[in-house]
Order: sequence, then structure tokens, then C-alpha cells
Amino acid sequence: APLVAAAPCNFTTLAGGYSTPNVTQLWECYDAVPYNASIAAATMATLTAALDSYSFKVVVGDTGPPWFMTTPLAASLAAIGSTVYASDYAFHDALAALLGGLNDAHTVYQKPACYAAEMLQPISIGASLESGALALRLGSVTYRGVDMTTGVVPAWALGGQLVAINGRDAVGEVMAYANGLPDGSDAASRFTAAITRLRYTYRKGTQHSLPRDATATYRLKLANGTLATITLPWRVFADAGKPLANFTAACWTPPAASAVTNC
Repeated sequence: APLVAAAPCNFTTLAGGYSTPNVTQLWECYDAVPYNASIAAATMATLTAALDSYSFKVVVGDTGPPWFMTTPLAASLAAIGSTVYASDYAFHDALAALLGGLNDAHTVYQKPACYAAEMLQPISIGASLESGALALRLGSVTYRGVDMTTGVVPAWALGGQLVAINGRDAVGEVMAYANGLPDGSDAASRFTAAITRLRYTYRKGTQHSLPRDATATYRLKLANGTLATITLPWRVFADAGKPLANFTAACWTPPAASAVTNC
């Protein structure tokens, strides 16, 4: 019989056709889906076979200049395959993180559709050169045509220059996230993707690692030169078309044809 997650995944569907559990509720659901060794073995067999035709599987072991990437792909896959994970999601997330770290938009591991919940910060981050230096600033954002910023983010914070995110240098924090994206062969293009496509402040469960913290904290330098701190919630949106309460077969047996896309 297929494994089915327990009651934590039974979210109420809203009129718009999606659910809005909080971060804790989402993780209670994802963590409730147990790791299954047989499913993991079948997934690894499919993935390993697909990667046998990966054009750059030898090169990524040590690319040399100008990228200086070293990814022991075969050994990393073997390590994942031999690990017993705390949940089914953790297993798939490890595979997505490994392939995302190749920074190759043509080689992406999509987690099963039931993990397609999205997490969103109620702001965007813009980047520009100011007096010869890179500056990040907070801006507003819409999601599915709805203003997510008004009423959540105070007006004084919009336009503020980001100094730190969660206690870490703002540019360094965004860059660290960008380096795990399957997008862009160089640091500059990955950083641009993390900014222009809202990828730092917008996470899709099938593609990105999702934060467990319910909030993110931003340290801002305001127009008058003063420093201020603001903490904002992560919002969760779960598509009713990919129900968390009723895990489909795709969550347990990823289709061989779609486990890896390699053009």
C-alpha cells in the first residue's frame, strides 16, 4: 500500500484553490512523510542511470579555471544513496541540492509534485550600483496578482538599504543562496538570478530548499543614515492541485523521464 502522510497534511483549501498553512504546519506535514529505503533505492537507480549520459559528469569533478568547481558527483550520489534520512522530503532535498550545486540549468532534480508548496517573503530585493558599490534595497512584491507588502511591511522600511539578513552580510547571504541555484555558469549571473527572479525571497518546494524559520530578519540603513531592524514572516501557499493530504504515486516513484532533465 502507498505511504500516506498523517493528519498534519490536511490543510483547509481556500476559495482561491490553495491552502495557507504556517511554516510550522508545513514542516509538520513534510516531516510526517517517512523515508522509505525501497523508494530511495529506486530513485537512485533511475537518477544514476540518467546521469550516465550527463555530458559534463567528468568535468564537474574539477573544472579548473575560470570556474574552479570541484563536485565529486559519483561519490556524492553514493553518499546520498547510503544515508538513511529523517523523512522522504529530506532525501529528495539532498538530491536537489547536489544537482543545484552544479549550477547547470539543463540538469535539475525536481522533487515530487506533492512538495510544491511555495514560501514567500512579503518583499522583493533590488540591486544597483551606488557610488561604485553594490547596494541591496527592499521593495514591494505581488503574488498571483495580490499585493503582499501593504499592511505587512511598514512604509519606512521600503527603499531601505540592506546591511544584513539574519545576522549575516546581506550581499554574502544572497550570494551563498545563489551559489546553490541551477542557474548561471558564473557568480554574477547566479547573483542576478537570485535578485531579478525573486528567488531569494521566493522558494518553491520542488526546486529550492525551504527555510524552517518562520521569519527572516533584515538590518536596514535608512535614508537618514540610521540603522533599523525589521522581522518579516515567511508566507506559505500550497496548491490544492498538488494536494499534501493525499500523496500521489509521483511522491513515491518519481517518473524516470522527469527525474533529471539533461539537454
